[in-house]
Amino acid sequence: MTEIFNEQLVKRIPKSSDYVKKGVYISIALLIIFISMLSTFLFFFIIIIVLLEVAVITFLFHRMNLEYEYIVTNSELDVDKIINMRKRKHLFTVDIKSIIVMTKYNNMNESTEFRSYDKQIDVSSGQITDDTYAFMVIMNKKRTMVIFQPNELVLKSMRIYMAGKLLKS
Repeated sequence: MTEIFNEQLVKRIPKSSDYVKKGVYISIALLIIFISMLSTFLFFFIIIIVLLEVAVITFLFHRMNLEYEYIVTNSELDVDKIINMRKRKHLFTVDIKSIIVMTKYNNMNESTEFRSYDKQIDVSSGQITDDTYAFMVIMNKKRTMVIFQPNELVLKSMRIYMAGKLLKS
């Protein structure tokens, strides 16, 4: 059998809660600057305080810039999180043969397999589209539902090892 290797990047679309977090970070920074301007002791350190706040806010904003990478290598699906296009963190590896069931996210109600799970992992763009899928798998002895958005190549590579576990694609 030939080797299978496909990969795909999915950019996480910021949620409204991400914008709220950014607003809170900026508000706290402005509040600290205002308080330091009122205090005569802290006033001398205002430049250092501002530079530290800019560094912290920049760091926090960059942590919200996420992408997920799906890598199918033979019968394994690896999912990595890429933070600000620089730092990569391996999230999990799943043997595709061990997937219990997989279906389009919008069709989940038609399968009893998705009614109970211990953990949910969302590695999609954050917007539910017609290309959004969910699968159920046992990870670390927990029944886990994974939500992701594979392109046609990744999906085709996974189908080879799924043996009828893909419902209504």
